[in-house]
Amino acid sequence: MDSLPLTAPAPSNPAPVSSSKQSAPWAPILAPLRALSIYHLTLVLVLLAALAGLWDFPPGSRLSALFTLVLAAAVCAGADALLLFQSKRVWKLSENSLISGLLIGSILAPETSPFLVAAIAILSVLLKRLLHEGPFPVFNPAAAALALGGILFGTLDAWWAFVPSGPGLLILVLAILLLSWKQNRWQMELVFLLAWLAAWALFLRLPPLAPGLAGLNALLGLLPLYLMAFMLLEPKTSPLRPKQQCIYGAIAALVAVFLLPLSTATDMALVGLLIANLAKKAMEKLKFGI
Repeated sequence: MDSLPLTAPAPSNPAPVSSSKQSAPWAPILAPLRALSIYHLTLVLVLLAALAGLWDFPPGSRLSALFTLVLAAAVCAGADALLLFQSKRVWKLSENSLISGLLIGSILAPETSPFLVAAIAILSVLLKRLLHEGPFPVFNPAAAALALGGILFGTLDAWWAFVPSGPGLLILVLAILLLSWKQNRWQMELVFLLAWLAAWALFLRLPPLAPGLAGLNALLGLLPLYLMAFMLLEPKTSPLRPKQQCIYGAIAALVAVFLLPLSTATDMALVGLLIANLAKKAMEKLKFGI
């Protein structure tokens, strides 16, 4: 575009600056969140959810839950750091592995044997390094290790960091909003939510709005908010393109609900997520939604 002549007179009434160009009132609040890496933000929110879960435990059970959490995180991060040193001669703490360890420790039943907690943590590191395409793992490492651990060792998933009331619930809702906003994956969360509620309504033969608030509360109580907040949104194993996000979210929800009658030791919420991980790879291969 040609520039104005230097002799052009200034307008007597300059046009006001558009409101869209002005700084939004919440910009100072969002600025630090934009600058924070997705892994640092996830780490903080996972820890907050774990603290809320620990607070909700009876005092006599908190120590075993805390031990499971710390052990899984330490083994997962330590094993990954050791393998990295062996391959590249560099000591580095992986935020991804630390988060995976915290997720494993927050989901496994607190009474799980320490040996099995450590085994599942190591399994997550091995699966991440063995099952990958380029720099990205095929499966969510924590979900894959927990599902395989249930099959191999018969471990149980308690999801004890999911507190469906009070501060714990607020933390999970905040995590869903912040992480889906920061990664622009809100379509996936919305489709997952709608598909999950519709599938459960059909499964329980309850229309979503009947019988009144009791039926709606029953459906909402079945929502896997912890999975939605920290595992469905995992950036390396979930799609970025909107169309792929919608299919990914629908698959994760529908598979989990409709496989539930199988009543196996494996957590079907994790199975739904893992099948969605595979669907993501298939969509990328087929260039669907691009």
